[in-house]
Amino acid sequence: MATHMGKQMAEYMNGTPTANPWRDLPFRRIPGHFGPPWFLPFAGAYYKFKDLIK
Repeated sequence: MATHMGKQMAEYMNGTPTANPWRDLPFRRIPGHFGPPWFLPFAGAYYKFKDLIK
């Protein structure tokens, strides 16, 4: 599946818009999520701390 999807995305990136298998799927927003992911720096700091104390 990953090989097939990789080929499909490569075709899409080469300029064949019909190669995108997700072109007709509506992507809904996540409720309560607005703007850039503000929580990622905190998650990164948490895992850096965990690596430090190991």
